[in-house]
Amino acid sequence: MNSNLMPHQSLVPSAETSVSAALRRRCPALLFLFCAVTLLPGCSRSFWRQHADRETYRVLAEKMTNEEWWIPRTNLEPDPRSRFYDPYDPDEPPLPPDDPAAFEYMEWVHGMLGYQGWHDFGQTMTVENPQWLENFGVSPEEAACGYELGYSFEAQFSPPVPVIENMTMGDAIELTYINSRDFQFQLEQLYLTALELTFQRFRYDVQFLGIGGNKPTSDVGYVALGDGDTSLAWDNRIGVSKLLPSGGQWAIELANNTLWLFSGDNKSDTASALSFNLVQPLLLGGGRKVALESLTQSERDALYAMRDFARFRKTFFVDIVSGAGGYLQLIGLRQGIFNQETNIRQLEVQIRRLRAVSAERPSNPGEPLEQLPDGIEFPDSVADRIRYDETTKNLFWLETMSEEDRDILLSLSDDPAYQLVIRDLFQRTNGEVTPLDVAQLETELAEAKSTLARNLATYQNRLDTYKIQMGIPTDSVVSIDESLLTQFQLIDPRLTSLQDELEDYLNQWGLIDEEDPPVEDLLLGIRQLLVVQEVIRADGVETVLADFNRLEAVWDRRLETMTEEIDRERLTRDVARDRRIFESLVVDLNATANQLQQYLKKLDAGEVTQEYRSQLYEDVNERREKLLTIVQGLSVVQIDIRVELIELAPFDLSMEDAVRLGMQERLDLKNERAFVMDARRRLEVAANRLEAVLDVVVEGDVATRSLFEGNDNPLDFRGRNSSFRAGLAFTAPVVQIQERNFYRASLIEYQRARRAYMQFEDTVKFEIRSDWRDLAANRTAFGLTRQAVRSAAIQYDQAVDATTAPAQAGQSRSSDIGLNLLNSLNAILRAQDSLIGSWVSYETSRLQVNRDMGTMFIDEAGVWDDSVYQQRKAARPSFIAPPSNSIPIDIQAPAPVDFDESIELGDELSEQIERLSKHPGLFDDMPPLSPPVEDVSMETQQNAPLEIPAEGNETGPKFPADNPTGRTRISGRPQE
Repeated sequence: MNSNLMPHQSLVPSAETSVSAALRRRCPALLFLFCAVTLLPGCSRSFWRQHADRETYRVLAEKMTNEEWWIPRTNLEPDPRSRFYDPYDPDEPPLPPDDPAAFEYMEWVHGMLGYQGWHDFGQTMTVENPQWLENFGVSPEEAACGYELGYSFEAQFSPPVPVIENMTMGDAIELTYINSRDFQFQLEQLYLTALELTFQRFRYDVQFLGIGGNKPTSDVGYVALGDGDTSLAWDNRIGVSKLLPSGGQWAIELANNTLWLFSGDNKSDTASALSFNLVQPLLLGGGRKVALESLTQSERDALYAMRDFARFRKTFFVDIVSGAGGYLQLIGLRQGIFNQETNIRQLEVQIRRLRAVSAERPSNPGEPLEQLPDGIEFPDSVADRIRYDETTKNLFWLETMSEEDRDILLSLSDDPAYQLVIRDLFQRTNGEVTPLDVAQLETELAEAKSTLARNLATYQNRLDTYKIQMGIPTDSVVSIDESLLTQFQLIDPRLTSLQDELEDYLNQWGLIDEEDPPVEDLLLGIRQLLVVQEVIRADGVETVLADFNRLEAVWDRRLETMTEEIDRERLTRDVARDRRIFESLVVDLNATANQLQQYLKKLDAGEVTQEYRSQLYEDVNERREKLLTIVQGLSVVQIDIRVELIELAPFDLSMEDAVRLGMQERLDLKNERAFVMDARRRLEVAANRLEAVLDVVVEGDVATRSLFEGNDNPLDFRGRNSSFRAGLAFTAPVVQIQERNFYRASLIEYQRARRAYMQFEDTVKFEIRSDWRDLAANRTAFGLTRQAVRSAAIQYDQAVDATTAPAQAGQSRSSDIGLNLLNSLNAILRAQDSLIGSWVSYETSRLQVNRDMGTMFIDEAGVWDDSVYQQRKAARPSFIAPPSNSIPIDIQAPAPVDFDESIELGDELSEQIERLSKHPGLFDDMPPLSPPVEDVSMETQQNAPLEIPAEGNETGPKFPADNPTGRTRISGRPQE
């Protein structure tokens, strides 16, 4: 007996001691049970989503090692303002709208009751973000009501749509980045590539996988036999393993079996085994070259994807701005429509002018009539258009006679001679209703309107396509901001308005009796014409002078952009000519105003004869024609100046430098170069598959006693129950046909990759060279288009002047007038369309060449860091036109002008012109303005052409002559 025991102690354990020992022995089993119950449901959806995001975004951050492929945003979550932003729980979103017929199969399928809990997730009325229209002033309540009604088959109501007025280029870029589905798809592709890399990296981490890749398991089974024996078996298995960079793998696994018998002696027993395994391939699959290939390729793929997305951002920007349906293309189409509308207005104006000229005296038809029938009185409807001249014994009709007018006149008298004259007048006037020149213009007008309708439809279709590109509904109400087009507004709208006012003045002036015009009517008409003259000075001369000032500010830069001396000389000569014309027009305007003052002075003096008043009526009408000619001349000068103010963004690289930069900077070229190395590595992997299997295998296990050997401790491992094994596993490479084919294919793929890179490199060079050539061609075309616009403006000006030239008595007007007008209007339309077209083409080529060189850096806002587009992004210019000083013709006439003072140029205007005349190179040695004309007689103020002396006959720079004769003739202006 042990002497250390107390007398009352015994070797038999107490019940308490037995329970404690049993608990200690069952502790590992209970731990297994606890872990099994805890891990039974697994981790939540949100846990794995957030886990994937953390690792993927970490990978993407690691790959942004160079600013060339720096990306400001890698987060998959769209902008909350986006149309496709999902505000609901991403892991358990509500059900989207479904097709009713298809939804029936979710409730009842193949005669079986479907899942009845679908609606527990909730239901949305739309797949769109229900709040996205708040950015456009639509409340969530209005949107919800609209969606509810809009998706009802019986409702006659559509969901609300955004309204975007005056959308600038910056607005379009921002909206596209927010709502573009393509951009989101490419971002998701980048994410998925990085997500794949996280798995490849995980393969080389320590994993809870046992031998053979077994996952942790826990199985519980209850057995009841027919003789009443029952038992409960619990089997657990857990292990860890790790893949080695050399291709080997080690694994450790713990297995436990516990058995409870509930019959007989109610015994329980447990057995465990700890196994380990190490396999290292030596030939097939061995070595880092082969083992790390998948991870290496995934790492490189993530880099490729990062570069591809960085290049996509450049391409994306170019597509938004200048793609096939980009912003610049829309601007070009819009300007083409403006040009077409202007052309139609000009056609309509010229048709009215030609018709009016056809009805003017002396071409107004008159028929001899000895006397009017007795007692005849012309009704008011025709009284202002029919006149009988007692002196010449002729009956005149002042315009085209309609059938209604003819019937009214015929009903006034049955006199045969009178009846014959009225019928002759009807035939004569209707024979001139549509002369050939008018018919030509009217035919062109109909075709122009048809073309305009087609162009408008094309523009709307392109705009809808652009809405799809931006990711907004096609029924959105969108208007394009037209600030980019202001530089192509070659004629100020105020000048156009002045021409209309002068046309309106003619209609009012024609109401005055020309044979015996009342003094009051003459005074009122002259004063109204003086008002128009003042408006011409304010809205015409000042505006053109402001354009001269703008050209002066950029003159040196314009000359620097010209590489050829002949182009610089041409520009200097053209602007000098415009300056001389402008000066002449200003002097003309001054002389006309002074002449009108002389008329007022003489009329106010009284005692004017009827003959003088009749002649004055004609002279004032000539002064109106003179003012109209001045306005037209100012328009031509303004076209010449403004067309030179349109500038092209510079691009100074030579073709060789551009190609060299492209070879260095193109991200897809770098990827393509890396693809060749990928193919070369795959060749090695394929060659490895031809080798034999030779693996070093080391394995063993340590176990407790087996079941039913009285073991109650699952961790009671015993050496005598352990084993250790080591050896080599060899498989001869006998049947290798598939491996042979794979290897041969990899050799071919490598050679293909080499050739593909060569072709891609050549293609990149071709793209850059082609872009460079297009850029140079478009730059040249733009310069030529400038000249075409100038020539077309002069051609139109001369054609318009020809329409106002009076026909000689007894002669018909030339039918070439209509053809000349038609040709000149078409020339202007073509030149204006070419101007905007060549500008858009140049800017498109500039964007493309920078994109294809790879030098285009896109900032966080998605905008190219070029100064032109950064300015567009930074400021939203206002294009509200300055208020017009035009005064309607039919207002109350102003107070008479002080007749003792001649109308002269204001001091400020004179100073500006004098300053411009001293600008070096632009207005060299410009002679001072001619002094105002104090008194201009009617005889000397005719519409004589302006003949500008050749450069050899005046001071100033010696420019090449404009034509072989050395003299430039612009019709409709007084001689200089």
